[in-house]
Amino acid sequence: MTELEKLSPSELYDISQSDYNYTLTRSVRSLTSKNDAWWEGICHGWTQSASNFPEPSKVIVINKDGIKVPFGASDVKGLLSMHDSNLAVQGTYAAVGKKCKVRGKVEGEEDSRDGQLPKPTPEQMNLPECRDTNAGAFHVVISNMIGIHGISFIAEIDRFADLWNQPVYAYESTFDGDEPVTSEQSLDGIARRIRVTNVMTYGEELQIWTQKKATEHPTWIHWVSKNPVTGTNIQQFRKKTYQYILELDVNGNIVGGEWISSTRPDFIWAKVRKSFVDSYQEDSSGTKHSLPLAGLKQIYHPLR
Repeated sequence: MTELEKLSPSELYDISQSDYNYTLTRSVRSLTSKNDAWWEGICHGWTQSASNFPEPSKVIVINKDGIKVPFGASDVKGLLSMHDSNLAVQGTYAAVGKKCKVRGKVEGEEDSRDGQLPKPTPEQMNLPECRDTNAGAFHVVISNMIGIHGISFIAEIDRFADLWNQPVYAYESTFDGDEPVTSEQSLDGIARRIRVTNVMTYGEELQIWTQKKATEHPTWIHWVSKNPVTGTNIQQFRKKTYQYILELDVNGNIVGGEWISSTRPDFIWAKVRKSFVDSYQEDSSGTKHSLPLAGLKQIYHPLR
């Protein structure tokens, strides 16, 4: 059992299906390249899973040859993420905003691993796809989805070309006073303009480091939890503070908005949970790779 627990989620899955050709494992490996950027991954998959699936339980699956295959919670999450990453734009989903493809970073959000990035010009930042989700639309979505319905959605939090999808968990808005309404804005049906500060909380990829050995030169290792983490002290969140102006009509309806802060979500989206199915992905060369993940029906059990 101990040796099996050291295997990757895809290897465990293949064994649980008595697939000793390791179809899923070979497919997953073929989808990565040493030329991938440091931040590339399947955030469009794990964020869907985090939004749509309750925390999975640990489970032991016995395959048709009698082998007991132990899945930790993190193993199941990895499989859910791969399944959903392939089905990200299939089925019923909704999105607000478009992807900005201009390279660069908002000041203060740089990462040394990115190297030297160009500073976006005002002309680039004002391209239609780079003006990002309208501030009024963002406020309507977060206040309705989270505040009223208690339903998570996904925010792509990097304003420019990099993709950082994160599952939105909570928010707190404060109203900071009114701004003047110009005669031109009044003619456009705007009766009131309110300054808002919105602190958005989102789920963060689990980062756990532990000291392996207390020596003169201690070694630190990065590990994942095989146990469920929702509601525990190792569950991790981060916050983004957005500032913007809400535009209201004479009836108090939000009809638009204007961003104040430079940091803002590039686009926001949500997707209806889909049944587990076999499917395929294409790599950069266009080659199709089978992803036989229908067996998740027997592996995923929500934590009770």
